[in-house]
Amino acid sequence: MRAHGKGALSSLCGIVLLAILIAPGCDSGRSPRQAASGVGATWGQQPSAEQLAAQERERREAEERVQQAQRQRAFDAAVAAYKAGNYPAAYAGFSALAQQGMPGALSNLGVMVQQGHGTAADPYRAYGLFAQAAQSGFAHGAMNAGFMQVTGDGTEADPEAGAARIRSAMASPELRDEIRSRTAQLCANARAESQRLPTIFDLFKKHMPGKATLCAFDTLTAETQEKNKFANCVRAACQLEVTLGEADSCQALFVEGRQNEQRRALLQRIEVALGCSA
Repeated sequence: MRAHGKGALSSLCGIVLLAILIAPGCDSGRSPRQAASGVGATWGQQPSAEQLAAQERERREAEERVQQAQRQRAFDAAVAAYKAGNYPAAYAGFSALAQQGMPGALSNLGVMVQQGHGTAADPYRAYGLFAQAAQSGFAHGAMNAGFMQVTGDGTEADPEAGAARIRSAMASPELRDEIRSRTAQLCANARAESQRLPTIFDLFKKHMPGKATLCAFDTLTAETQEKNKFANCVRAACQLEVTLGEADSCQALFVEGRQNEQRRALLQRIEVALGCSA
């Protein structure tokens, strides 16, 4: 019994000795990379500030990836609703994403607001949405904001600034054909409208038909062929209007004439800014 006891004690001592020899290498079960990063640290060891910052970055990046995936699914659902003609659902979907600053949602919401799909048509609000998307570098928003700025739809007309936005959107290959098509159509519209604008002679006949007869010329282009003679005749007619106390028609003639001149000048700026060919 005593010999058995000694053997047991001897075995126990061997086990204790083995444990002591192994203990200093407990951390050696980790890889060098884990040891350097602090992963698998022994109990009681606190992570460093750098390790905590890295963990926080990883957590935020993971959350952002999840949120991006959720936003993309919501965006795709809104696009599908729009294509299906379910404008209320599409409008609600794009509105929620636009509030989060998603450029594609801002631009698509602008299209719906501009066309009155799912909401009242509002060119000023539509331009604001397109401009906000353009500020985020979204080419589709820049294109739409540019065309509205060229014509003065929903904002003050500035053909040169609008054309610059349109040119920036040309950097996106998928928009080039649409931009070329819309530019060509806008050029044709500007040219046609410019030709339709009434001349001052047309306005004279419209507002003072009786007196215009006294100033009749061989052709309707008399105002350019005999500009001074025509101007003198209109001035005399207006003076007669004032003498008779009937100056309203003369005033209307000049107000409308000034508006047409301003419109014609804007159309010419549009053609120059867009590089419309003759």
